Amino acid sequence: MSSVKLEHALSFIRVIEAGSFTQAAEEAGVSKGVLSQHVNTLEQQLGVQLLTRTTRRLHLTDLGTKYYELIRDIPRQFAGAQELLLSQRAEPYGTLRLVVPQNFTASLKESVLPNYLKQYSKVKVALTCVPASDSDLMSDYDIRIAWKLANERFPDYNLVAKKILTMNVGMYASANYIRKHGTPKTIEELKHHNCFSSAGNVWPYKSKGSHVKMVEVQGQLQTSDESVVHSAVLNDIGIAYSYPFVFEKELRDGTIKAILPELTQLSLEIYAFYKPTEFLPKKTQAFIDILLAYYKERQTEISSRGRK
Repeated sequence: MSSVKLEHALSFIRVIEAGSFTQAAEEAGVSKGVLSQHVNTLEQQLGVQLLTRTTRRLHLTDLGTKYYELIRDIPRQFAGAQELLLSQRAEPYGTLRLVVPQNFTASLKESVLPNYLKQYSKVKVALTCVPASDSDLMSDYDIRIAWKLANERFPDYNLVAKKILTMNVGMYASANYIRKHGTPKTIEELKHHNCFSSAGNVWPYKSKGSHVKMVEVQGQLQTSDESVVHSAVLNDIGIAYSYPFVFEKELRDGTIKAILPELTQLSLEIYAFYKPTEFLPKKTQAFIDILLAYYKERQTEISSRGRK
């Protein structure tokens, strides 16, 4: 069998997908005779009949069907490879589709997003915020940020997962609230306080070396929006079960204090997910690099908040 030319195989694919030599010739901008010659030559080189032709229709033979199924993706793979290689040569461009939990935006907007947008002016960011409880990792995105408790596992979604950081959860109240209402010394004393959280009114807690336990609390506020929790704590409403990145600035300046840190020895692991690909677009790689670098510098500081 002589060597098959790619051009002849591509002509065969065009004819099958167009449904006729005439239609394929119009779409490709060549003559019907050229395509017919390509397919005839292909059959001669392969030594098999791929098509049966009538005046009205084309029919694939059994071997023609098998051959088409094996090579049908070649044009798309070729085009995709060209696009990816061109994108690797150029600076990042296009739209980065970013999906993050609502209560993670405070951490992104402080440094990561501004730095990314300043460095890569040809990239647009389409930022979608979802509830913290949203565990859907299969929606359409370039990067999806999600987290889990350190002792749990994500389902197997066949995605690439890059660990961004590990951080503790905590209970937080304003310095003004503590001055007015006092600091609870035991987990049981929480029942005397106005407690709220985006996680509901049953709070997990754990001391070092022990198992996770739960405590039921009561309060005036129910919300899934961490920004509302943040505002309520800043306005001295009560005690929140939350995450240190929600109160980054206030924990640094002392406006907000950690409550019962010895009983919130639980860790969250935050990951960036993206779909597996041989050539990761530069826009995606650049954002992940900035994200990882930012939190690598701050991991020790973040891990120490609320720990004893």
